[in-house]
Amino acid sequence: AIDPRDPDEALMAVQVAPRAPARAAAIAALSTAHQLSHQLDPLGVTTAPGPDGVPAGFVICPAPPGPDLAAGLTPWPEQALIERVLKPLALALDGLRLLGVTHRAIRASNVFAAPGGPATLGCAWAAPPASGQSALYDPPTSACCAPTARGDGRSADDIYALGVLLIVLALGHEPMAGLSDEEKIRRKLAFGSHAALTEGVRLPNSLLELTRGMLAEDPEHRPPPALLRDPLAARTRRVATRPPRRAHAPIALGGQPIWHLPELALACARHPDEATGRLRSGEIDAWVRRGLGDTAIAVRLDDVARLRAADRGADPATADALMLMRAVAVLDPLAPMCWRGTLLWPDALGPMLAEGRNDAVLTDLVLQEAAAAWGAMRDGRSDTTLLRIEGRQHRAVLRAADLRMAVRRLCYLLNPLLPCASDLLRPEWVATAAEVLPVLERTMSGPAPPASPCDRELLAFIAARLDFGPDEMVRVELADAGPPEPSLALALLSMFARLQDRAGPPSLPRIAASLAGLTRPLLDRWPNLRRRAEAETTLSDLARAGQLSRMVALLDDPHQAAADSARLQKVRAAVRDLDDTIAAVAAAAPARAARAGELGRIAASCLGAASLVGAVARAVF
Repeated sequence: AIDPRDPDEALMAVQVAPRAPARAAAIAALSTAHQLSHQLDPLGVTTAPGPDGVPAGFVICPAPPGPDLAAGLTPWPEQALIERVLKPLALALDGLRLLGVTHRAIRASNVFAAPGGPATLGCAWAAPPASGQSALYDPPTSACCAPTARGDGRSADDIYALGVLLIVLALGHEPMAGLSDEEKIRRKLAFGSHAALTEGVRLPNSLLELTRGMLAEDPEHRPPPALLRDPLAARTRRVATRPPRRAHAPIALGGQPIWHLPELALACARHPDEATGRLRSGEIDAWVRRGLGDTAIAVRLDDVARLRAADRGADPATADALMLMRAVAVLDPLAPMCWRGTLLWPDALGPMLAEGRNDAVLTDLVLQEAAAAWGAMRDGRSDTTLLRIEGRQHRAVLRAADLRMAVRRLCYLLNPLLPCASDLLRPEWVATAAEVLPVLERTMSGPAPPASPCDRELLAFIAARLDFGPDEMVRVELADAGPPEPSLALALLSMFARLQDRAGPPSLPRIAASLAGLTRPLLDRWPNLRRRAEAETTLSDLARAGQLSRMVALLDDPHQAAADSARLQKVRAAVRDLDDTIAAVAAAAPARAARAGELGRIAASCLGAASLVGAVARAVF
């Protein structure tokens, strides 16, 4: 990458995968801070054509100072490890810790150094945290999760990875080579990470003591980065690293013999149906009590079973899922959360939704507010209040609209740099609200423009980026296909107008023409024929000018609508008066006819009498 302001500065652009969002919070925190030493800080996020010519997202950062440490790997002298690797990287991690940011991508292939120079942490910002880590470099409680489910973790997780890196560089090769990730995780859980990594190898005693603390199973026991800047002080920090207690006899679960509690917790999480049956039958409780002799854990498992009995309001499957989740947290408080066979850390919800593989499980997890119940079982290792607040916020989002659209909105809310996946915007990379309308305007200019300028995916994206409240979500559900109803089209027009007013561009004739056609049937409901004809002409003019807000003002004018309604009521009242008069005249017609007949007879009698008198008079005279 090239900075036009400083063409000589060595930069690189790291491509972001569409379903693996960049780390927005970390990028924001680091972009507002001074550049940290010995680390490739993110300098910005941009969109550009990828290697295949398709638009893609990129994180810009400085270019590495030299090759990665995995290139031509040979054993490092202890002094070089301390001075060129440990001290500079501890300084970098201490700076990250002060900003509340974790790196989560420390491995030999992502640490760089010029010949004879200090090591530099590579870019870790263009993908979800720890998603590129193998089971070697990650703690087993993180490595057992899917790559997108590992979460930001804490600074202690970076210390763990740095300890593994020191061992790899000291040996000149990766320990446990040839083993699968599953076997590496199993050995770490069974024997402890440090014992599993150093079994059968020779390291200097000073390095053994240092890495023993860095690879402690409990994150609270690992030294902070500031202490590692003085390796001598870090060595004197003694940490008890006893291996997990081994049972007298194993328990079989998932087709494997289990000897230790951490192994049992992981097996229960991965085989939920079998584990649930064993918990309800009391078999796991009995094994913990007799095989391990741990009555405290057994008592807590009894409490979990009683909580299961108290969950009478939940359906049986949900109650079983809650029971198993709590039981795993009791068996191993360091283990991740498990829900219906999926393991994750709660702060990984966003990347997991972006990946799109476990939407049904994750939706159920949010609706049940399971994260708060999990945090309450972890002996104070989680901020239960924060988990409860976040859980209720996430649940409120899901309950605000149609569930499918609400899940996508939550996904975009939790991943501020995730591009919109709407087919209406392909193949463009649109990650901000300001980019939506210009790209959509180009899309509408194609030879076969879509029937509607919006679909569920785009609606969820805009609602998340504009931070609509629950009652502002286009009020009615969008259909899966076909043009929306006129009233819904008016709501879409209002949303696009709000977006145009905030981000531009000033004219959107193609989008306006599409929405004008969809909303024109609303004019047929206007009672004033003259104003209706004028409005149709005005609407066409505004659509050609691409003025969405003025179109909304024309179609949705409450004052004019009230005036029209008042005039209509007056006309209707006058019509009613006329109808009443006509009815009264019609009702009085028989009486008037009878009166007229009577008057006619009287008049005829009078005329007859007058004629008789005349005749008599003529005869006499």
